[in-house]
Amino acid sequence: MRLLQWRDFELLVELVFAQSGWRRVSASGGTQETIDIELVLPTTGEATFVQVKLQTDQAQLDDYADRFGRRDDAKMFYVYHTAKTPLSDAQDKIVLVGPERLAEMILEVGLFDWLLKKAG
Repeated sequence: MRLLQWRDFELLVELVFAQSGWRRVSASGGTQETIDIELVLPTTGEATFVQVKLQTDQAQLDDYADRFGRRDDAKMFYVYHTAKTPLSDAQDKIVLVGPERLAEMILEVGLFDWLLKKAG
């Protein structure tokens, strides 16, 4: 996945969530500065937001957590494939999805072949 360009990486993340039952409710490319993908789970009506990063660090995560922490209406997935150091977040409504967990999700939803074709 580290071989993907940012658009393909964001598409991969969107496909993982879609294959998990989530539906995109925002335009491609994000709706707000802190949101790349806005999703809803049709069976429950639960809303979530996804911030996608190729590379990130703790300071950037903390900045997004601070801005997102002002919202009470949903949780946020912070998805990335490269971090300079291990990331951690104390907020319950922010779910970190790093490269290892994302790789598991890719396999679970059947997107491994898609990834191989895109990454070359």
